[in-house]
Amino acid sequence: MKRLIFILVISSHSFADQIIEKFQAANSRYNDSDYIGAIQLYEQIVSEKWQSGYLYYNLGNSYFRAGMIGQSIWAYNKALKLSPRFDNIKYNLEIANTKIKDRVTLPPEFFFVDFYIKLKNYYTFFEWLFLCGLVVFLGAGFFMLSKVLILNSNVVRRLVLILLFSAFILHLIAFDIFLEDSKETHGIIIFDDVHAFSGPFQGESTRLFTINEGTRVSVLQNQGSWVEIVLLSGEKAWIPIEKIKVI
Repeated sequence: MKRLIFILVISSHSFADQIIEKFQAANSRYNDSDYIGAIQLYEQIVSEKWQSGYLYYNLGNSYFRAGMIGQSIWAYNKALKLSPRFDNIKYNLEIANTKIKDRVTLPPEFFFVDFYIKLKNYYTFFEWLFLCGLVVFLGAGFFMLSKVLILNSNVVRRLVLILLFSAFILHLIAFDIFLEDSKETHGIIIFDDVHAFSGPFQGESTRLFTINEGTRVSVLQNQGSWVEIVLLSGEKAWIPIEKIKVI
């Protein structure tokens, strides 16, 4: 058993070293302006299920430099999901979004709605769960101390109530993020001039409109090699599955 654990530990270290070497090699190719070579190495790391905001950020930069705008917007969105407070990702994503043809700009949200969305997206789902657990732990700790040490002051009671209320709010935010992630899937169109059809069969379906590279859509369902999407305007259509990447 000990030998098996040792082999697993050594293997994990070896695998991590290979990833680091490949990541550094990709960075070197990017610095040498070999953007296609960098993309190939970054994508190899992604295919090995390695998740990192910096990895997707560098991949997005390589896509952008190579003129693959849709791919870069997808990568930046993936990076932002993993590292929501990395300002460089937001800045580069905004620049990439300006390259979208016929870009649809939504009207600004109501102040409180906009504040809540920014607050919710400031941390990842697991970071919100950690905050929930931390606040509950602190509330329970102060409550136990008040009983053991007989600290029945108004200050302690109010502090416990504030912590419990904060925990309730944090749980609501985490639950909202969980519902949003489980209920709705988003994707980015990665090719230009993608034809959208009324059904998942090109020969028998009517062509409805054309979608530009970099457009963000909601994904409803898959059927064979086709996927049903919804635009921000509410229009539904079917496109070939290879034309889109899920965030």
